[in-house]
This record gives sequence, C-alpha cells and structure tokens, in this order.
Amino acid sequence: MSKPLFEFDAAAVLAWARLATAGLRTERARIDDLNVFPVADSDTGTNLLLTFVDGATALEEHLSTAEVSVGAGEALGVLSRAALRGARGSSGTILSQILLGFATEVADQKVIHRSEFARALTRAADTAWEAVSTPVPGTILSVVRSAAAAATELEGTASAVIARTVAAARSALIATQSQLPVLQRAGVVDAGGSGLVILFEALLAAVKGQEELPARAADGLPGRKPVTDTPPVSHELVPITGTNELREHLHPDSHRVDGEFEVMFLVDDHSPQAGRQLRARLQEIGSSVVVVGGAGLWQVHVHCDDVLSALAVTEQHRRHQITVHHLPTLVAREQGRDIGLVLCTRSPGLAGELARSGAVVVVTQGDDSVSREQIARAVVDSGAREVVVLTARPASRETARAITPPPGIELRVMEPTGEAYLLAAAAVHQPLRTAEHDPIAAIKDAVARVITTSGDAYTVSGGEEFAPWLRENLGEGELLTAIITSAEMAPTAAAAKSHVASSLSELGHVSALCDDLNVKLDVLYGGQEFPAVIWSVE
Repeated sequence: MSKPLFEFDAAAVLAWARLATAGLRTERARIDDLNVFPVADSDTGTNLLLTFVDGATALEEHLSTAEVSVGAGEALGVLSRAALRGARGSSGTILSQILLGFATEVADQKVIHRSEFARALTRAADTAWEAVSTPVPGTILSVVRSAAAAATELEGTASAVIARTVAAARSALIATQSQLPVLQRAGVVDAGGSGLVILFEALLAAVKGQEELPARAADGLPGRKPVTDTPPVSHELVPITGTNELREHLHPDSHRVDGEFEVMFLVDDHSPQAGRQLRARLQEIGSSVVVVGGAGLWQVHVHCDDVLSALAVTEQHRRHQITVHHLPTLVAREQGRDIGLVLCTRSPGLAGELARSGAVVVVTQGDDSVSREQIARAVVDSGAREVVVLTARPASRETARAITPPPGIELRVMEPTGEAYLLAAAAVHQPLRTAEHDPIAAIKDAVARVITTSGDAYTVSGGEEFAPWLRENLGEGELLTAIITSAEMAPTAAAAKSHVASSLSELGHVSALCDDLNVKLDVLYGGQEFPAVIWSVE
C-alpha cells in the first residue's frame, strides 16, 4: 500500500481550500488580464475565484456542523458539488468538473494515498476533456492532463509526487502560449490554466503542512510574493471586479465573441447518457459548450445567439438556476462599472432582450421564486459597486431584500414587480454615473412611468374588460405593450416570432383601439407559464 499524503484528511482538504482561495484572490486581476480565449471578456480569474469560493464556503459550513468524523473524500465531494452549482463561465464550469472528477474517484476515502491521488487526477483530466464539446490544446485542459501524467510517477515522498505535479502544470501552462495562436498574438499564457496552477501550488503547500502560499520565482511565469492571509473562506472574501491593465496588449480581434449570449443552467437528469445528450444538442445551436456533473445533476454552459433554443435542449421541469449574460457587453464593458442591473424574470422569451441592456438576467419558471444564492451570485457577477435588482414576482423581491451583499457592494431592490418594469429598467440602463446622468434615478423614473396588469386578449386582472382599462390608463401618444405566451415554450427565437405574428390577428380589436387612440402597440413574446398576456402602458 502506498504511503498516505501526510494523512491528507478533511482538515488537510480544508487547509488546501483556504490556501487555494487566498492564491486565487491574490492573482484574480492578473488572470482576468490574461483572458483572451475563447472570448476576451476578462473575467476568467473572477469566475475561477467565485466558483471555488462557493465550493470552499460549503466545505467550511459542512465541517463546522458535522457531528461525525469527515473523511477527505466526503470533504472533496461537498466542495466539488457546491462548485458545480455555483460555477461561473466556461472556466469555472470546467474547474468544477476537474474538482468533481477528482472527488468522485476518492469519494469513499478517509485518507488519500499517492496512488489514489494519481488515479483521481487522471479521472479529473479525462472527465474535463469529455465535458467540453470541442476540447482545445493550450488551455486549462492541457494543464490538467500534463499534471495528471506527472502524478502517475509515484517514486519518492508524497511531497515529491505533488512537486512533480506542480512542475508539470507550470511547464504545460508556459507551453500554452505556443499552442494557441490567439495566446501567441496576445503574448500571454492561458488564463484558466493559470488558475489551475495556483490550486496545485496550494496543494503542495497543504501537503507540506504550510500555513501560507509560498512565493513563486519568475521562472517563465509571473513571480508572486508569499500569500500569508489565508482566513476561513466565506462569500465576503469575494471582491468586485477591478480594473484590467493589459487590454492595450490584446490583438486587434480581441473583442470577438462566439455568440451573442452566455446561457447557463442546471439540469436534473439521472439518465446514463444525460451529459452526452445535452452536449450534442447544445453543440447544434452554439459554441463554447461545456456540460459537467453527474449523479443526476448537470451544469450547462453555452454561447449562442438564441436563448430559447439553449433552454429547449431539456424539458422545463428538469432545468433551473438559469442565468443569461450578453457577451458583447461583457467583452466591451468598462471594468469597475458604477451601476449593475440584475433582472429576475419568469418570461424566458424576454431574457435575450433584457440581457442586451448589460443586465445579469435570472430566469425562473412557474411559481418558482429565485433563490438567495442565485440572486447573490448575479449581484456579484454584475461587477458593479451599486447593483439595482428588479424582479417579476413579489416573492423574489423579498428574497433579494434578505441578501447581505459582500463588502463594497451596495444593493438597491426596487419595489415594483413585473415584466413591464424589467423592460423599462433595461431600456434606460447605463453602467456609468456622470455629472449629467444618474443611472439609478433614470431607472426609477422609467419604472414610475409604467402601469401594468395581466389578463388575456379581452380582460384584465379582476375580470375587468380590457378596453375600459386601456382608455383609463393610456394617454394619447403613449405605448401599449403586450407580452404574450404559448401553451409550450417556443423552442427557438423564430418560433417566438411566429407566435407574435399569429397573435396579431387575435389582438386585432386591440390594434384598432390603439389606432383610435393614436398610440403604438408593441407585441413581445414572453413565454411565461401564466398569465396569457401581460399588459403595460407607459
């Protein structure tokens, strides 16, 4: 039997998690600056940190409340599953699969041995490659594969095994610059691989029983001073996005995107082929496809031009924790933005339009209320010092009000609830405050001009006929918006447009009334489960 990794138990896993978090916090901004592939949105360091902090925080809480002894396998399982649920971006999603693959191999182990470490890291590398629809050498995948190969050399002490793993990871990271033309043009190494190297360096320090992350010599990679601040991990450690200093070094096409939207959601599916099937369906409609997980829970990530087609790859009852970002906004936005916007909608058909404003869009379904964790993640993901939150449902609004944001972020939860208010806020949202323009005041003014109700083509809430309600609330020259739905969610944006076209005949009497009143009628596809129509005037 091989010698244990210096009794690498749950306490050692926790020590590693704290060291790794401290390292990612220290180098987050530098890793963000390296981020040019697959999209130069300068958030890889932030996404890796946020993903890992979710896992490490769950581990801290689990160990503090456990009534029986916890083994290393169980500890890693808790960390990896929480990281899976909280994964951000493609880099965070791949990292969560590396953690989960490793944890699955050692799930029953109280103490991890050298041979088990090698097998677990090999499984982590293999499952990470499998999770990506189009694996590309010169990325975090190359780094984890090289590290796994080095870990199979079991000669020497446990720390010697890990030291070889770290050295192999560093060498693989340096090599990424020559493997990917986009990295070579920018003169950088892979951002995701840079974060993974920090995790391996933290593991070596934990195996040696060190309480700080040692300095790194500038041997082909940027040097680093010792990281001595390694407190217990909590979400309060998460910083808002800082400034990037390397944008002028990027190549001319650094603002290229491979889809208009980044769509992420969790899928509950216990079928044996769930991961492969999701991956294949997503590859048909988008790129940067990553599907990670197992044991019935999958995290989906895709870049695409059609939010509805991404959601339609699985049944409604299986998907949850849906988040949508607008990729061109992420790439071009000013770092250190003043005002962020989080919009929680029950209308998947509006998600793309809302996201184009630069908002982080959270989609709920049916009677579901958004969770505190999801709103908290969206608030941090906005990258702003002040964040405005609007929700479609009162229950989601109260959930948002119960959140304590991380230090440095001020949260403003608006009182009105409903899709019409979300659209109004999105229409005027600007991320930067100037002497002439207050973005928050602009959102408040836009929301205050909206009157909204629900119903169908002929009646509104409470059974009142539609025409009298409209005449009472609509002045000349204003706008009437109808947010319609369908029996089943439209599977594509094209299908949504067809529903809108079909609805125009049913709403012919409304159109005629609008002509009489000299107002514009705008029909949008929401795809909400209910009501049949959401009406608004402004």
